[in-house]
Amino acid sequence: MKKMTEAKLVRTIRGDFVKANSITEFVIQSVPDYNQYKKLQCSIQCNDKDSTKIEWQLNTQANDSLIIKYGKQTDGWLSKTIPIKLRDTDKGPSIEVDVAKLEATL
Repeated sequence: MKKMTEAKLVRTIRGDFVKANSITEFVIQSVPDYNQYKKLQCSIQCNDKDSTKIEWQLNTQANDSLIIKYGKQTDGWLSKTIPIKLRDTDKGPSIEVDVAKLEATL
């Protein structure tokens, strides 16, 4: 008998949402782990007026920035505040870690 897997609808943060809600930082709410696309993903809370809780799939820039700042053990990233900025691309705004602000944090 073939094993059936039920797909889950997961809402992840997008650059257009960040821009529309003037979000400038995330707080990591769950230990980042690899998703089905082999990218790190975690739950975050945004600093918008609704304190939105949503999933964040880290891009390469974000992944590398957090490893440099906090190390490879992702459990050490829990509860960290991550400053972000947007970069314009052909596909719309892309979320990046604001490295200058991240480096200034303790």
